[in-house]
Amino acid sequence: MKKIREAIYFEPEILEWLRERSEPNDRTVSVEVNRILRKVKEQEG
Repeated sequence: MKKIREAIYFEPEILEWLRERSEPNDRTVSVEVNRILRKVKEQEG
């Protein structure tokens, strides 16, 4: 799957939360956002 670059702007507290989730697992914020959204997409069916 080819990745596509897109600029997305986050509210400061959301960005901090994403960084807190991604850093302990040595992931980038982008990888964490993709993981979260993939889970949401799967839940929606």
